[in-house]
Amino acid sequence: MLKSKELLRNILGGQVVTRPLFLPLTNTFAARVAQLPLQDMFTNPTRLANSLFRVQKLVGYDAIFLYNPVYMAAGLGCSVQWLEDFELPVFSTQAESTEAISTNLANFEVKNFWQQDLAASMLETCKRIADVAAKQVGLVVGVTGPFTLLQQLQGRMPTQACQELTQAGEIVLSTAKSFAELRPDLVVIMESNQLTLNQEQVQELSNLMRPVANIVRYYNAFLGLHLPNNKPATFMDIDVLFYGEPTDLTERKKDLVLGLALDPNLFMQPKNELAEQIKRILRISGKENILISTLGELNHATPVENLRQLQGIWETLSG
Repeated sequence: MLKSKELLRNILGGQVVTRPLFLPLTNTFAARVAQLPLQDMFTNPTRLANSLFRVQKLVGYDAIFLYNPVYMAAGLGCSVQWLEDFELPVFSTQAESTEAISTNLANFEVKNFWQQDLAASMLETCKRIADVAAKQVGLVVGVTGPFTLLQQLQGRMPTQACQELTQAGEIVLSTAKSFAELRPDLVVIMESNQLTLNQEQVQELSNLMRPVANIVRYYNAFLGLHLPNNKPATFMDIDVLFYGEPTDLTERKKDLVLGLALDPNLFMQPKNELAEQIKRILRISGKENILISTLGELNHATPVENLRQLQGIWETLSG
């Protein structure tokens, strides 16, 4: 039987895999299982790597998805406010610091960025997971997208191409390169679930993605885009498109893999209802060469048995 990592590489490489692969965002769920405040987990690469490994083994999903939505903006000067133990942090940047953040954006230095606590922990965690899981479990790394990064830094999103968006794109490129050097299987550019881009913005995003695709593929990784609220941008130079609704992308590029970013609340439903919902979704989207992830973090209170039963559903579908 092929290992999860082999199945993931097969899908990304264009081979037919007859069951979906499951790669959810599990930070808050992992923190609850480990009984660690999320702040302690995010700032300590040993705890973060161990916690993500623990829930992967507990549930049996196919790839570890390493991402948190604040590390890049925090590395550029945004202040982070930590909430309850198992809740994602929010930004608490004051208006008077906006100018300083803009300066950091314009004068980005790779060395300084990776010395910031959250960014440094992410990079070291990626290295540790890649070293340990190289032959067993897939590794997916998320990089905050340029539109979302600007929104986090400035409190607003650009309506058209501008110098700041170009600068954000260069930071995304640099960050993706640093991760790609550690040999993950897939690097995903993560645009916010609340983000809806117009046609001009989608084209600008496509332009910014081209150099990212080139550098990621140089290191034998694949490039994905998480853009769940938009009509699928199937023309982009990407390998995986994570979309927010079950859809049959019959007109997509032949080598474009469909990713479904499902509502985490789906996995809170009673087991029987969850199973029926998953089967309904896959009747729409198909069951072959599909990556299933989540729109956001799995709820930390998600029942473990709900997630464990998914493995049986996948095996039934592939039979």
